[in-house]
Amino acid sequence: MNVKPVFKSPQAREAVLAEYEAVLARWPLPLERLRISTAAGETAVLAFGPGSSPHPPLLLLHGAGSNSSMWFGDAARYAGERRVFALDMPGEPGMSEERRLEWSPGPCASWLAELVAALGLGEHALLGISLGGWVGLAYAIHQATNKLRGSLCALALLCPSGIGRARRSFMLKAMLAMARGAPGLEALSASLYGDRLPPSEAIRVGRLLAESSNARMERPRLFSDEELSALRLPLFLGVGGRDILLSSEESARRLGRLQSEAEILLEPGAGHVLLDMGERVADFLARRA
Repeated sequence: MNVKPVFKSPQAREAVLAEYEAVLARWPLPLERLRISTAAGETAVLAFGPGSSPHPPLLLLHGAGSNSSMWFGDAARYAGERRVFALDMPGEPGMSEERRLEWSPGPCASWLAELVAALGLGEHALLGISLGGWVGLAYAIHQATNKLRGSLCALALLCPSGIGRARRSFMLKAMLAMARGAPGLEALSASLYGDRLPPSEAIRVGRLLAESSNARMERPRLFSDEELSALRLPLFLGVGGRDILLSSEESARRLGRLQSEAEILLEPGAGHVLLDMGERVADFLARRA
């Protein structure tokens, strides 16, 4: 299979990483930068928040076509009482190895387990958005279905893949947007926010990432009822009713049916990118993690 590189050119890579560095220069908390070798590729990690805390640390997983700079706005909220580790997934436009991470539950779960071991973490929580939510689910399900002595104590998901079906119309919209150039990409980025007004900075960065990187065409699979029912830990799900990538209302209904104790928030007018969720997720973690 012909696998396209992450970045479209060396110049594109340089532009994305320069933007990334500019965000890190403004990070609201002291920042430690780590690089950890795994079987899936070397992984870049941003560590911040108190080094010693009675609260379980938190792992952050970004979505496809993105990197850990996306957590800038909520970094201080998540790290108020706990150590936080934001992971750049291999094969995405960030600072990790450019080898593509296989979108299969086993390899994704193994990659996360390696990182947890290398970081020396015991009990920990996880927050994932979009593809990051799918990887987090794969990790949690792997622990549950294989009856492993897992240390994941809470899982928060924002518009995750793997529960509700993907919308086939999005791929057509994306191709039409790319054909229109910069205006099309900016309009596509804005549509990810539903009827909410997106920050202009987010639209600019979204356009840069779309212009600079090769999007993956495959979709991660849906998890089965049996897999989702096997989860035995506190769950939070936040989704938008106007999500143009995923049937997020279906995600809310399905997880509510399979996990009656899950905390589920459906924002009717919100899109795939949810705004102002930091306080809600931080509250869930304070109560349940």
